[in-house]
Amino acid sequence: MHVREVEVVEYINGDLLDTIRTKLSKKQYEPNTILICYISRGGIFDFKKESEIILKEITSLNNIFLVFPGLKLTDIQQNVRGGCRGWTPFVSDEK
Repeated sequence: MHVREVEVVEYINGDLLDTIRTKLSKKQYEPNTILICYISRGGIFDFKKESEIILKEITSLNNIFLVFPGLKLTDIQQNVRGGCRGWTPFVSDEK
């Protein structure tokens, strides 16, 4: 049986990456730990860019999950003003 420890942090405002960095800097985590970052604030996020930055960070964690109530922006393109090409944006429904 494989057991995992789960750490959870909630992103409310400010910079998403700073929220994750602050959580990671609080203590040293066991290798079997995963971090779940719940994004409760609405907005537009470029998760591809954010994940590339996170991958470059030094951490003892192998798995960080970003959880959010939302939609991929390309699925609701008709409701968006302005261009957003060349990135992978997601829109959160929560306000």
